[in-house]
Amino acid sequence: MLKQTCIHLLWLVPLIVAVSLSTLKVGADDAGPSTQLQVDRANIDFGKIPKQDSLEHTFKLRNSSSSPIIISDCNSSCGCLTMASSIVGKEFAIGETFELPVKMNLKRRRGNFNSVITLSYQLKNRGGNHEIGLSLFGELQGVMQIQPKEIDFGELSGPSSKSLEVVRVDGKSISTLEGNLNRNDYFSVSMTKNEGNVATFEIKCHPSESFQGGQLNSSLRLVLGDVEGVSAYEYVELKAKYSPRFSTSRSGLLISDSGKSKDSCQFQGMESIDDVSVTVSDNLKKLVVADLNPNGTLSVSLLPAGERAEENQDSRNFLRGEVLVEYRYKDNKKRNKTSVTVIIKFSTGTN
Repeated sequence: MLKQTCIHLLWLVPLIVAVSLSTLKVGADDAGPSTQLQVDRANIDFGKIPKQDSLEHTFKLRNSSSSPIIISDCNSSCGCLTMASSIVGKEFAIGETFELPVKMNLKRRRGNFNSVITLSYQLKNRGGNHEIGLSLFGELQGVMQIQPKEIDFGELSGPSSKSLEVVRVDGKSISTLEGNLNRNDYFSVSMTKNEGNVATFEIKCHPSESFQGGQLNSSLRLVLGDVEGVSAYEYVELKAKYSPRFSTSRSGLLISDSGKSKDSCQFQGMESIDDVSVTVSDNLKKLVVADLNPNGTLSVSLLPAGERAEENQDSRNFLRGEVLVEYRYKDNKKRNKTSVTVIIKFSTGTN
């Protein structure tokens, strides 16, 4: 029994030796690129930095393999990044350290940036292509610091205003600062203070009284006159939800000479207005009568057939017109207008 066991063990010896020799062959050249070519810091985070024209950094690398390394290529993900092309094609001995200086052009950059460098190399006399990635990232702050960056007026039923502060972070005085709106029929902007590197603006929301309500959106573009490039401007988003004090949720009425000859809609905010007048468009003057009651009900009635003038219908026996309501808010001398569409359906057409 003992003799058979020894024979079986002898069969295992070549296998153990083969495994041991295989293990001994694993060296630095068989390791991954990160151990063949070592970098002191592969990812450079600049964090939040003031606006500047360029950034520079030098990567330090070391050949940690057991074979000389040849740099075959060096590419970047951004055309704004320049590198020392002199290292391409260069050979670095075992254990040798070398540097890769890079420079990033930031003249046309703003906000977050992230540029990646791909360094390609080969192990001399061993073939194969290897790569290692390097990156530079951060957030480029503009020359202006704005508070707040978004202005929400919320729900309004009349004019409202909010303030905006602009600080020039480089410490220089604000000599020229302009504010331009992409929509100036709902919003307006004016500078109220300019002292040193701080300026204050007043932003007003004032849609016309005839505006029927809804969501208002605009953007304010602030531009520094003595600064060039993309850092010279910043944007502020403006929004409001506007509901006029005097308004109706129905914008159209439908009446017929063979069915419902009267229709109405309800106006809100009658208590805020006076000096009210109601008129109908010329094509409805001898067809309907319109009246706005003190409670805010606008009624439109079709005149009896004997009292109606000849109507000018379209090919579908419809006639469209408008009821115009003119009014003045009690706290404003300006007269305003709003209208309601009226459609009349006739049972027979005219030739």
